[in-house]
Amino acid sequence: MYLRFNVTYMLWLTVPPVLLAVGWFGNVMTVVVMRAMRTSESTACLSVYFTALAVSDLCLLTASVLWDWPDMAFNSEIPYLSDLPCTIPFFFTYLSSMTSAWFLVAMTCQRLTSVVLPHRVAVLCTVKRGVIITAGIVTFSCLINMYIFFLYRLENVDGEYEECVSIDEDPVPVGLGSLASVDSLTR
Repeated sequence: MYLRFNVTYMLWLTVPPVLLAVGWFGNVMTVVVMRAMRTSESTACLSVYFTALAVSDLCLLTASVLWDWPDMAFNSEIPYLSDLPCTIPFFFTYLSSMTSAWFLVAMTCQRLTSVVLPHRVAVLCTVKRGVIITAGIVTFSCLINMYIFFLYRLENVDGEYEECVSIDEDPVPVGLGSLASVDSLTR
């Protein structure tokens, strides 16, 4: 039991910073390279999608890793002042994962257009259309995920501290950082 706890603790202490550093470096380099490229109009449209995908992946990486890491590595839980800070990481995690998937779909459609309609790709795949599609994906994903702000709330657990829980008849702590979810995974 002690060895399993020690290994888990060491993994939580070392892996998230490495993931953050490598992920941030790769995604920031993608944004820098895509913004610096001077290419044709259809490839520039694709660079809009690549840039949006990199930003979305940065948000997902930051929201999912940074929220649980201080609690698991240093046993210092981020205090909740209201229900809103409790829901923000969940909102950005869902939003970023949804937008990443849809940006990949948009990129695939753009590449399909390049193959199927090579003479019309310059007219159909412009930077302006890429920006409009990207803004539409982000707006639609925000609207779909607005329910998350009403799904979680703070609840007093054992009279000691407040924890972010899902609104349910039997509230169960949510997130990888909660001891109940980690405990249930190790059994």
